[in-house]
Amino acid sequence: MKQSGIYKIVNNINGRCYIGSAKNIKRRWQHHICSLKKQRHSNPFLQADYNKCGQNCLNFLILEECVEEAIIEREQYWLNIYYDDQNQCYNLRKIAESNRGYKASDATRQKMREAKKGFRPSPATIEGCIKYHSGRKKDENERKAMSDGWIKKLSSLTDEERKSHSNICSERSKRAWTDPVIRQKLLEARAKERPYRRKAVIQYDLEGKIVAEYDSVNIASEKTGISFNLIKKVILGYEGRTQTHGYVFKYKESI
Repeated sequence: MKQSGIYKIVNNINGRCYIGSAKNIKRRWQHHICSLKKQRHSNPFLQADYNKCGQNCLNFLILEECVEEAIIEREQYWLNIYYDDQNQCYNLRKIAESNRGYKASDATRQKMREAKKGFRPSPATIEGCIKYHSGRKKDENERKAMSDGWIKKLSSLTDEERKSHSNICSERSKRAWTDPVIRQKLLEARAKERPYRRKAVIQYDLEGKIVAEYDSVNIASEKTGISFNLIKKVILGYEGRTQTHGYVFKYKESI
């Protein structure tokens, strides 16, 4: 049976401690040890002492058990007792589950930037993400939340800010397509097979007769010689477009 409550990690050599809370205390202790062993612990002071003194110097204690609803309140109670700006308490933050009062040093931020350079998820992680998102449609609440978020953000911008943002995006796009290396990468990405993202497209003449059917917009663009963007605008009705080059395009699944 899982225990929820407040715990303390004590360094038996120098007496320093770390205060934390968890819905499953035993699992959280295992997570701390795993992170320390992999040199990935979020607390650099605790990590440094672990590297210097070893795992045997750390003692894990349960300060109190409490219901999940009271965890934050009780953690704050114990932080008020022990927190001392990293003198004898490892904790970086004095507010329970909050970044308020904590600011990473320039050296820490530089290390974070260096650690992320060149990072790429493993093939297994990428494959797992593809399987999760393949065919997944956001529910009405998710779509509404995203829409409301964008509307709120755009409505808060002034005309000058909108124009500036538009110009920046336009310049970035121009630089990307004029840079031969980036252009080649973009073309390769477009040509890459992505079966999970494909949607069959049907081409009609202006009288409504079917001219051809294609496996995707990319293939339709390649076969007809019509711009990918123009076909997409017709399919989605952007800018009021209903046809291009004398043809109408529609997704097969929407018919």
